[in-house]
Amino acid sequence: MEGGALGAAKSPSGGVSVTGSYVLVISLDRERAIEVGALGEIDFPAGAYAYVGSAMGGLDARIARHLRDDRRLHWHVDYLLQHAEVVDVLRVESEERMECAIAAALADRLACVAGFGASDCTCESHLFGPATVSTMTTEVRDAAAAADHAGNKRPALTEEDTEPQS
Repeated sequence: MEGGALGAAKSPSGGVSVTGSYVLVISLDRERAIEVGALGEIDFPAGAYAYVGSAMGGLDARIARHLRDDRRLHWHVDYLLQHAEVVDVLRVESEERMECAIAAALADRLACVAGFGASDCTCESHLFGPATVSTMTTEVRDAAAAADHAGNKRPALTEEDTEPQS
C-alpha cells in the first residue's frame, strides 16, 4: 500500500534512531479464531483493528519488524498479524512513552480485546476494534491528538507515506 493516511513506517529522521509510540491499523478479512499465546484462543470478527505499541529503543526498527512476514511470535500482535494485514501506521515520535495514553483515548471510543498487548501495564487492552478501516483511521488520529493534549506534550505525528509489506 502506498500513501498511508496516518503516518510513515520510514524514518523522517534520516536514519537517526528515534523513540516513541505507534499505532498499527490492521485489517482482518474474515472472522477467525486465533490462538494468541498465553491469552489463549480469541474470536476476532472481520474488520479493522488498532494496535498501540511503543518503541523506546527504536521506532523505525519496531515498525519494520511488524511489517515483515518472517517475524518470530513474541508479542500478542504477532499472532494476529499471521492472519491479518497492516494497512496503515501512525508514528508518534516522543521521548515519553505515549502508548498507554493513546490506548486510554481509544478505549473511550472503541471496543477492545481484553488483555491484548497490555501484559506490561495496567491498561485493559492495547488492541481496539473491529471497525471499518476509514472509521479506525479517524479514531486513531483523534485518539493520538487527545493523548497529546492530555499529556501536554507535542509528539510529532509524522505524515509520510507508509508502504507495509504483506
